[in-house]
Amino acid sequence: MISLSSGARNNALHTLDLRAIFNRGCAKLKVYGGTAPSPTAAQIAAGYTAADLAETGTLLCTITGSGASVKAAQKIRFTPTPGTANGGVWGITLNGTLVTFTDDGTPTAAEICTGLYNAWRVASGAIAVTTPACTINNPDVYQKFTFTDNTGTLDIEATVAGTAFDYSASISGAGAGTGAWATSVITADAYGLQFEPVADISQGIIEKLSTQEWKGTVATAGTATHYRLILDADDGQLTTTQKRVQGTVNTANGDLNFASGTNFVVGDFKFVNTYSLTWPGTES
Repeated sequence: MISLSSGARNNALHTLDLRAIFNRGCAKLKVYGGTAPSPTAAQIAAGYTAADLAETGTLLCTITGSGASVKAAQKIRFTPTPGTANGGVWGITLNGTLVTFTDDGTPTAAEICTGLYNAWRVASGAIAVTTPACTINNPDVYQKFTFTDNTGTLDIEATVAGTAFDYSASISGAGAGTGAWATSVITADAYGLQFEPVADISQGIIEKLSTQEWKGTVATAGTATHYRLILDADDGQLTTTQKRVQGTVNTANGDLNFASGTNFVVGDFKFVNTYSLTWPGTES
């Protein structure tokens, strides 16, 4: 049976949809043998789900994109180009949260970057920070970011290794003129599991991206019993904030199926050809 962690559930309800949580370049599947985490009556009364609990059993195999290691945290560089008729509103959106800076009509790139840097500091409550780099933890945003004002460019990096984020830059307003943004990837998460676009979202389903190979090498022999879909930074401990999905493993009719069998042999490759996750329905 599928279990969502409290972090995944709450984030899906308040910030990002379930696909967006895991479709960030840093998700992976961990396949275990042994007994799956299961909450006691006291833990259920305290609001814990099975996926909240510390991992149990033996880790047999980790599934990633093409079986490769997930890279370090994503870092994006934003470069503004002031136009000939300004007075525009410059914005950067991170994981759906927009923060803006309105220029004075004749801005330099450095002024725009510093203005947005300061705007994000104020939005996060980090107004006491005076150095040209700060860490921002906006509760309306998915995770922590480190902002670095380079005097003409602005670097934004996910603070936690193995995490990525959605981003965009915009300019609007009557005086936007010919101003423009350029963005470039300084470091990128790679090989995290990816999901299909929102074609099936009306049915409450997210599915494995058909063009990506989900693969892992068995590290420990055993019989697979359960799995967790997690983000790369997950420490496997008891939590109400980390984003996880836990489910059963079988050859058929499991939450995750291996047609080749659940007996894992060291050195063998394991492939996930299909995977879907359905948001629970409601009945009246």
